[in-house]
Amino acid sequence: MPTRLFFSATLIAVSFAPAFGQTVQPTVPPSLAVKVGDAVLNLDPPEIEVFQAADREGNPPEAPQGNKTIGLTPLYDPTRTHILGSLFRTFRPETLKVTREDGTAYQREVDFTFNEENGTLANKDGRLQGKVKAQAEGALQRLDLIQLDASGKPSVKKGTSVWVCPELPEPDPGHTALAGVYLAPWRTARNPFYDQNPEAIAGAGEYAVTEHEIAPIRPADPVPVVHPERLEKTLARLRAGEPVKIAFMGDSILLGAESTRWWNDQYDANSKTWKGRFVHGLRTRFPQAKIEVVEAYRGGVPIAYAEEKIGEVLAQKPDLVVMSFGVNDADPGLGKKTPEQFGEALGKLMDQTRAAGGEFLFVTPFPLIPWVGNGQGERVERQFLPVMKTTADAHGAALVDVDAEYRNLNTHGIPWWSQNHNWHNHPGDFGHRVYAETALRGFPQ
Repeated sequence: MPTRLFFSATLIAVSFAPAFGQTVQPTVPPSLAVKVGDAVLNLDPPEIEVFQAADREGNPPEAPQGNKTIGLTPLYDPTRTHILGSLFRTFRPETLKVTREDGTAYQREVDFTFNEENGTLANKDGRLQGKVKAQAEGALQRLDLIQLDASGKPSVKKGTSVWVCPELPEPDPGHTALAGVYLAPWRTARNPFYDQNPEAIAGAGEYAVTEHEIAPIRPADPVPVVHPERLEKTLARLRAGEPVKIAFMGDSILLGAESTRWWNDQYDANSKTWKGRFVHGLRTRFPQAKIEVVEAYRGGVPIAYAEEKIGEVLAQKPDLVVMSFGVNDADPGLGKKTPEQFGEALGKLMDQTRAAGGEFLFVTPFPLIPWVGNGQGERVERQFLPVMKTTADAHGAALVDVDAEYRNLNTHGIPWWSQNHNWHNHPGDFGHRVYAETALRGFPQ
């Protein structure tokens, strides 16, 4: 009989069971099919959509070349949530059409340049004049479920095609979830996993599933909070129904970007930001406790922002400071501190909080998409993340390793990079839920 695995304390229920020894593998060469034992299951190709964009007046003469661009990425997803980035390797450049208001066609590399990575075009030598329209086809992304019936026969349950953050379907009644398969928006020749090894996908179809897009469902254990005993005073007050003041300090992810209606966070059941989910989760677990929130976060800021605001925050005598920085510190254009300097600043903030009588919970960033951002994601992972962990350990803070839990999504059939809402540095609703529920593990009833 299938058992029920809960992704975390209150999160997603995924049906799974011993899978008759079945494994899901790509075909050789890769194609839009997978092998499950002796069976070959065909997958539908990615859905193709026409994306359109317009620029009101082209690039003004006084602006530097390329200063003003037209992006084919929609400004909002279908829920009207901002997409604060660009779709990645989604657009089919041979279908690109750029015209002026009277229908006259502009030519690529003559009148404009086109970035195939992110779907943006830029004026060249001021040749784009007046109102400019652009359109191109692009592929949507999707998560399909490979499932087994009671006899062990495999089948495909097709997911929903979306611009960003696809959802993995639940298995049909009486079926076992075996693996998630990511139908990527990129053509096989542009699969970023093979940028350095293109010969490995020789002979593959235009769109194809490789080993990197198959995520077997073998759920890893939930990642626990590190040093939860360092939250015992706050937890005791919550359990006793006493007032608890929680200060949040961080950057755009703590602000809530790009969750649904993140700009109107009410910390209630409708909240989709991770801090809103976290506070609502605490209020649900400890209904007698009165939880007050201190807000000290802003988009696009490094840890220097916390250094500026810590005095104001501690003056309000919070019981707990919840902090999350590091993404912008790893961005050469924003961060001014080396990883070592970041650690020194973080340790001082932790010491100041504890000296003022408060407890400290540091939340690591989720992993950034590795293929964009000039290596920012790699710097977070290799340089800043280790410093966050050692600093929290040395300075008496508890730590939530969201990075590890996010990467564990792969063991639930969901490639983690599929849940980055802007294809760079912001999670979608699902990712914010991962943040919140990982943090809530430090506050059991």
